[in-house]
Amino acid sequence: MNKIFESAKPQQVRLLDSEIRRRFQVNEDLLLRYQSKDLLRSYYFEAGLWKDNSENPKIEHWGWEGPTSEIRGHFVGHWLSAAAITYASDGNRELLGRAEYMLDELERCQKANGGEWIGAIPEKQLRWTEEGRNFGVPLYNLHKIIMGLIDMYVYAGNCKALEIVGHFADWFYRWVKDIPTDRMDIIMETETGGILEEWCRLYEITGEEKYQVLMEKFLRRPLFHALLENKDVLTNMHANTTIPEILGIARMYEVTGNPEYLKAVKNYWSIAVTKRGGFVTGGQTSGEVWIPPFHIRERLGKLNQEHCAVYNMMRLAEFLYQYTGDIEFENYRELNLYNGILAQQNPNTGAAAYYLPMQAGSRKIWSTEKKSFWCCCGSGIQAGASHGMGIYAENKNQIAVNQFIPSVLTSDRWERKVKITQQSGMAAKNVQKLIGINAGSVNYPEAFSVYLNIDASEAPDMTVLVRIPFWNQKDPVLLVNGEQVDYYMENSCIYIPCGSKKLEVSIFFYQALTVHEMSGCSEMIAFRHGPVVLAGMTEKDTIHGERGQIQNMLVHHNERIWGSWTREFRTTQEEVNINFKPLYEVADETYTVYFINENGE
Repeated sequence: MNKIFESAKPQQVRLLDSEIRRRFQVNEDLLLRYQSKDLLRSYYFEAGLWKDNSENPKIEHWGWEGPTSEIRGHFVGHWLSAAAITYASDGNRELLGRAEYMLDELERCQKANGGEWIGAIPEKQLRWTEEGRNFGVPLYNLHKIIMGLIDMYVYAGNCKALEIVGHFADWFYRWVKDIPTDRMDIIMETETGGILEEWCRLYEITGEEKYQVLMEKFLRRPLFHALLENKDVLTNMHANTTIPEILGIARMYEVTGNPEYLKAVKNYWSIAVTKRGGFVTGGQTSGEVWIPPFHIRERLGKLNQEHCAVYNMMRLAEFLYQYTGDIEFENYRELNLYNGILAQQNPNTGAAAYYLPMQAGSRKIWSTEKKSFWCCCGSGIQAGASHGMGIYAENKNQIAVNQFIPSVLTSDRWERKVKITQQSGMAAKNVQKLIGINAGSVNYPEAFSVYLNIDASEAPDMTVLVRIPFWNQKDPVLLVNGEQVDYYMENSCIYIPCGSKKLEVSIFFYQALTVHEMSGCSEMIAFRHGPVVLAGMTEKDTIHGERGQIQNMLVHHNERIWGSWTREFRTTQEEVNINFKPLYEVADETYTVYFINENGE
């Protein structure tokens, strides 16, 4: 299908020094701490290639990956996916070598299982599902290894991975090809993960008929038809059951061109986001279910914002941006990047927070490396590997700079070559010149600089688009080769013609401290600086001051450390004043996001 934009691939983007690059490295280090033999233990066991009759068998992984877990083996698929994307992004040969070794061992397991089955659970779990006997979530589980194998082919170029998943698909094809629709509906009433998306990807890669059959069989038809009628089938329903399924429907649109699939996806977004509202962080779930529209206060608690839902909704936003060009989807991704993906990754260890509690006096609960293996540990390592994806999008004559993350894009598609080097933030080039042009605070500058070194000398018709972020407070300023110039703006983007040229471009946006009323409960407020949610280091749930004069409620605090500006603030009107810092910087501290604003209008 014709995309308006196509996201740049991880092979095209190299991250430069920044907090995002540091988080990517933390995640990469975490991937390398896992040992292949421990990851593969359940696969060996299922294939009859490992046994230990001692009183204390040497098993390192427990929790969801323990030998008694009904969904053991799922994390391996996430790990392979994250390893492949990480390798594509930075060329880590050690990580690639481990992944290739694991593929060799998975191939050995598959042969021991008879040449098709590659799951770490027995086939009969799927037979039980067909009979209506739910034991675990086998389709959800098996989707992960299928995904990991496909990603090893797509991002690491490993053909063996495609062969293994092809043989595994033969088992699924024989299982479901003759199952009637009513019985498939029973099977699809379980949590299926993103298995539909993977059949679509394999059909796109190979064109084999068996994948077309699998696509049609694994479509959850009741959900699809309800979405075509624009019915809210989400409220109080498990969120991350249907998000991966709608990503599968999005893929069905890409491989079939049927406009009804795209309609269903757009309606899903409208029901899930536009008509629902959400937390100041950008999330919409609590206790793993979709919150009722604009009823946030009643769901404030310990189980807000499941990480898997954040990650998959960001993927859905990326899909919709590519087919609509609507910048609101990129705004959504930015908000959830800082206040979901980063906020739910331990900044020091890479551990995952299943939920992001937002009640007063919250603390994040982090996974352990060997005894958790929650679903969000899996989506966490994938998210941590994917920071280079979605910064840029392109078509033949345009490149869109959608996220402000220091990086280098190299594109040689459509018979043209373009290279863009981006620096962004207060350290970006020309920021001091801007302050001379349009001075903000003599202390913390309100200007946020995006510097682009663009080499389009071999792209005669190229235009670069730069997103104007939702948090920008004033008209942006544009410098081209050091001179301030006027610019054309459309769809919240600045257009910069640069065909056959080399340009140095600086764009200056203006960030500020902003107050946000809770949807459906105006007495409760939260704070953001730019796109970043601020957390108060307190158990209190009240704050004083007039929200219309926010500069009198919170002031900059500890604002500069060596060469860097911080996003730290402090209240001014409390008996004991409260320090605030970015929610994504919080590790083990007690914090509060939403406050009852006493005497504030």
